[in-house]
Amino acid sequence: TGQSADCLLLQATPRGTVLSVPALPGHPEFALSGDRLSDLALVLQSANVTRAHIHHLMSMDIDVRALLHRLGVPFDVTVHDYFAICPQVNLLPVRQGFYCTEPEIASCNACIANLPSHGARDIVSWRLSHSWQFKEAERIICPSEDVRRRLARYGYSRRLILAPHEPVPAEAWRVSLPRLAKGQALWVAVIGVLAYHKGGLTVLSVATASDPKKLSIHIIGSAEPDVPPARLVTTGEYQDDDLPALLAKVKPH
Repeated sequence: TGQSADCLLLQATPRGTVLSVPALPGHPEFALSGDRLSDLALVLQSANVTRAHIHHLMSMDIDVRALLHRLGVPFDVTVHDYFAICPQVNLLPVRQGFYCTEPEIASCNACIANLPSHGARDIVSWRLSHSWQFKEAERIICPSEDVRRRLARYGYSRRLILAPHEPVPAEAWRVSLPRLAKGQALWVAVIGVLAYHKGGLTVLSVATASDPKKLSIHIIGSAEPDVPPARLVTTGEYQDDDLPALLAKVKPH
């Protein structure tokens, strides 16, 4: 995917698999059901697609592997989560839980039995059915060293490369934070989207257990719908350029 006119976006939607051109606002979308693989391949061949980039396969009703084989083009994979090695997506036994530590096969199978997800029946067949993208990709793009090391344990080290999703600014970004005055409540800013798989339970626990006269937590961003507010102040969604002004307004310690 991308924002240039020579990129096509293929994504799963309630209408089926939809093909569009991200760089052209208002461009008509082409929706196909999963049984129209030949039609989709014909469209992509006519567009002279020469390379593919997989960001996610969740909910895709098109056989992406068969499509790529038919097109005969090389492809890369960017890793956004652990869906390919765990049907729970984020290595959490439950959304409000903590990292599962990637236990032995029997424990993974018990987790799948207790919490069915995406049609998985057992962890071995799940990983085998999703391994093709890592084995056949030219590059597996990892956003962090932790992701790279974790996937390497599953035998994909030869194709793994490290490349953060977002560019890191060359210059230091300085923020002036106020000093905590005696008797003043400590103001803490949590930046981004508050979600259970991003430590939301820890933030909520601290907010609930703390004295509001001594601690105030502000979410610079938003919370996912299933995360209760629990004495948290949120600013709402923002653009990156607005972040310094929002921090200046909240004045966290």
